[in-house]
Amino acid sequence: MELAYGRGSWIPDGTAGVVIVLLMFAFILGMFGWGLWNKHRKGR
Repeated sequence: MELAYGRGSWIPDGTAGVVIVLLMFAFILGMFGWGLWNKHRKGR
């Protein structure tokens, strides 16, 4: 309950908040994948 409340306090309600979170998540995943891909390509 406290986690949900804390999360809702720093994330804006509505679609804008969801879009921001999805963009952040996609950006982090993209950077992580890009780093792994470069590391794998250099290793060969």
